[in-house]
Amino acid sequence: MKILVSDFDDTLYTLDYLKNIEKIQNFVNNDNMFIIATGRNYTQLLEDIEDYYVPFFFLICDDGAAIYNRRGESLFKQVINKTSALKIFEKLRNNKEISEAYFDNGEEYSLDNNSAIKIIGKPKNIQKAQVILDEILNEFSEVQGYISENWINITSKNVSKATGIEYLINKYNLENNKIFVVGDNINDISMFDKFTGYCIGNKCEDLKKRSFKNVSSIAQVIDEIDVK
Repeated sequence: MKILVSDFDDTLYTLDYLKNIEKIQNFVNNDNMFIIATGRNYTQLLEDIEDYYVPFFFLICDDGAAIYNRRGESLFKQVINKTSALKIFEKLRNNKEISEAYFDNGEEYSLDNNSAIKIIGKPKNIQKAQVILDEILNEFSEVQGYISENWINITSKNVSKATGIEYLINKYNLENNKIFVVGDNINDISMFDKFTGYCIGNKCEDLKKRSFKNVSSIAQVIDEIDVK
């Protein structure tokens, strides 16, 4: 059995979304396993998969801070220290360069610090976002963060997409050497550092450097690994 772990946005969720899903269905029908690893939370992800038959076994959400099985049952969550989470949120909300800020408990975004596993802030100027993020990371050593296309994303330092995969390896006795990963951006780097990675696109040079191979689509990845 081969195991493919795929990022969602701009990897699986592309203009060829339906073709990608069909390819994944064939992959799983050949006794393989498919897992999604995304920066989205569970509810946000469901909006774009629940109307399609995407045959996933597990969902690694919020960049590894939450994991769910195919029945939607929560297997794991890593909460940010409540005091630190509130201080980080206030720093974002009170910064004139941030237009929106939310706590994320894995299922919903809110203004209430209730078991937050992620904190996000929407910068008005993406170039200034790194300065804001660096200030937070310098003050709060227990968290990590990165900047996506539209958001500053902050989680516990103890989680990543790779730790999410490792959790599933340990819990379900999965074979490490049969795991392949595919992604396109900075939050996929942890997976590429641990497993054989296929990079889609040119968005992140650091990811490309870690890639086993650069590819054009998830379909190409499946064509390669399903015959190995």
